[in-house]
Amino acid sequence: MKNHILGVSAFYHDSAACLIRDGHIVAAAQKERFTRKKFDALFPTHAIRYCLQEGGIRLTDLEYVVFYDKPLVKFARLLETYVAFSPKGVKSFLAAMPVWLKEKLLLKSVLQDELVSLDGVRKSALPGLSIYMNQEDGIREIPGDSGWRSSPKTKGVSSWLA
Repeated sequence: MKNHILGVSAFYHDSAACLIRDGHIVAAAQKERFTRKKFDALFPTHAIRYCLQEGGIRLTDLEYVVFYDKPLVKFARLLETYVAFSPKGVKSFLAAMPVWLKEKLLLKSVLQDELVSLDGVRKSALPGLSIYMNQEDGIREIPGDSGWRSSPKTKGVSSWLA
């Protein structure tokens, strides 16, 4: 059985997807290549469809779906920064908090909903969606924009990830 991992980047800038099979890149694409909108931050539906098609698989064939960000770590960093610079950043704080409280902290659910609408599968049929990657899951996060505490080390579950 082949091991398939779909990596997704979305909602900040340059949305993209990448399909990995047994440790090798099968396909990767940025959303802007399909929509022709520079820095398209919306969910990369077209890029994911392209990656799955290139890999000859469906969403339900994936073992993992991973997202590059850890929203809680980023939120904690944001709060630390606002406290350190208060009261100067109060306008920015008041503008940012509604988005964080309504959307960004609920990112796992948003991603699951987007994937369900993409492939028409039931939410219960999706593989475990790893947004919060940690050593217990066998993978430590590879840093993207996740903050000061991220680490570039990985811990493999099998021989293809070291």
